[in-house]
Order: sequence, then structure tokens, then C-alpha cells
Amino acid sequence: MRRMNVGSRKLSAWLEREGVKMYVFAARVRVGPSTITRLLKGDRRPGLELAGRIFAETGGDVTQNDWIIPINEPSENAAA
Repeated sequence: MRRMNVGSRKLSAWLEREGVKMYVFAARVRVGPSTITRLLKGDRRPGLELAGRIFAETGGDVTQNDWIIPINEPSENAAA
């Protein structure tokens, strides 16, 4: 499993704080629940369109930029 990114952590916190179930949120942003599960685990990042829908649904609490991995972050494929 990959490390959670900022977007994953912020979305998880938002869902918990707002008391929104994953499957309800998934329907609101027009994806399947498995997509939200993979986003929360850090197994995938949303495309720009989905990131925009997440931004809108969270009232701006989870931004498109939250899903970007900074260049100075060590890659999980980098040699230790």
C-alpha cells in the first residue's frame, strides 16, 4: 500500500468530520465507492475533473493541489 498523500488525509478527515459515508460521497462526486476507497488508501489520485468535483463537494476543504505529490517528496521507488 502506498503512503497517504495530503488529499487522502484531508478527504478522510472531511468525511469523518462531516459524518458522510464513503458510498454517499462517491455518488455525490459521480464515481463508484471503490474509487473513493482507492483515493483514501493513496492507491490512486483523482484526475483533474474528479479533483474539481471533490473540491466542490467538500466546499473547498480538499483542493486539487492537495493531490499533487511535491517534487521534493522521496519517491517510493527511490533507492534507500
